[in-house]
Amino acid sequence: MADNVTTGTTGLTVLADEVTEGTLGTGKVQMVKIMDATIDGTNKMVVDSSGRVGVVTSGSTLAATQSGTWTVGITATGRTTPASALSVVLPTQRAVSVSSSTSATALSGGSGGAVGDWLDGFLVTPSSTGTGAVTLSDGSTGTARTLVTGGVPNLYPFWVPYPATSTSSAWQLTVGAAQSVTAFGNFT
Repeated sequence: MADNVTTGTTGLTVLADEVTEGTLGTGKVQMVKIMDATIDGTNKMVVDSSGRVGVVTSGSTLAATQSGTWTVGITATGRTTPASALSVVLPTQRAVSVSSSTSATALSGGSGGAVGDWLDGFLVTPSSTGTGAVTLSDGSTGTARTLVTGGVPNLYPFWVPYPATSTSSAWQLTVGAAQSVTAFGNFT
């Protein structure tokens, strides 16, 4: 049986492959161009038996060229840090929910929080349009930064991006009236 499929209305050929999968059975899978952004390029992405991904050109693996040193490591907080120092989310990410309170709550994963804890952002869920302010500080002595000034136009939850790493101690979050806030990041 031919793998490709021809459309009925235009007569165009769509590249496909017939495969048998253990749960779903046998069927056609459309071939999709991935990674090679060259116009009319045909370099294919391949995954070897170890799960490594590469691009094959003319029957051989395409070599990556770089200058300088690429350093990749796992930081003490469990975040991978590539050479560009941009953080990568790992499965150690946590969510900590804080309801309305008049005192600061430490964002921690059970050990009280520490220098190097990182934040990705906050999901704010108002229960009234008359919400109070939401503030964040780096440790108990850090300057409080206002994330939400108070008062919202509707009751839809909203995201506040805040990518940062603690330099003092555990992040401290104070949540004003009529809302709850879930912080996402890696908290120790």
